[in-house]
Amino acid sequence: MKRKLKIEIGLAVLLLLIALFGSFLAPYDPLKVNYDFSLQPPSFLHIFGTDKLGRDVFSRILCGAKTSFGLTFLMLFLKRWRKSTKKNSSYKKSAPQSFSFLCEAQLIFIKKRGIRKQSFYRNLISIS
Repeated sequence: MKRKLKIEIGLAVLLLLIALFGSFLAPYDPLKVNYDFSLQPPSFLHIFGTDKLGRDVFSRILCGAKTSFGLTFLMLFLKRWRKSTKKNSSYKKSAPQSFSFLCEAQLIFIKKRGIRKQSFYRNLISIS
């Protein structure tokens, strides 16, 4: 194996491990609001600083990685499944309908949570 490929595989495995165990590695609760630490710059206490609600940004990134990787693998699986069902003539109608159903379910989820218009478009782009 070439050295560059080994490094890439090692980084991919490291990112996957961080995504899987990120919630255990997070130094603070990512949802805990603490107005005393609102908008703090990066320091030894908060590596990436805090947001306007005082939540630790580094903890939020670690815990959000699991969701991000999970959705990525789900979309890759659905894309692969859709390609495999296109080859079979009997499933030509059901695959696009199932995929559009998942997109509609995501849109309903976004509307019920009351997500703003900008976030709505970001989620819509992440589906495709």
